[in-house]
Amino acid sequence: GGSSEKIINPSPLSFITAPVNGIRLQCLLDTGASNIFIHTSTLSKIRHNPIKRIKGKYTLADGNTTMDIDGKVEINIQIGNIRT
Repeated sequence: GGSSEKIINPSPLSFITAPVNGIRLQCLLDTGASNIFIHTSTLSKIRHNPIKRIKGKYTLADGNTTMDIDGKVEINIQIGNIRT
């Protein structure tokens, strides 16, 4: 007999260019995300509020991928007329 398994391919990643603290950056668009992550090398290219130093580890939605966190900072992102 034939297999009834279905292979589900993940959708391709969606990137947009958006102003982050006034500087246009390429951003991964994740509509289900509850947190925003920015690499320290990218953060060093923009003006930003002081970084609150915290050490931690986040597990991403796939349940397997983890990210080490060095700190927390408030940034502003504008997509169209919406500013976060």
